[in-house]
Amino acid sequence: MTEVAKDGTLTVDQKLTKMDRVLKIPPTASAHDLARALGVSSTAIKKTGWWETQRKGRQDECAGKREQQLREKGKAWENPAPDD
Repeated sequence: MTEVAKDGTLTVDQKLTKMDRVLKIPPTASAHDLARALGVSSTAIKKTGWWETQRKGRQDECAGKREQQLREKGKAWENPAPDD
């Protein structure tokens, strides 16, 4: 992994793609985390094709799933009895 990150002949997009193939980059890894690992800016990460296909819009998707889970949980919630 460090060889890929330090390879000066590869673009940031190529580095991310290779790293993701070898060891799946977890969805929890932010652009900031990846930028720090590769020694570039988070803007450079967000401008790659890899980011566009793998990450862009995923935050909205996760937020939507979380909202749905909370709505389902809310349906099952009951007010406590007044004597509790």
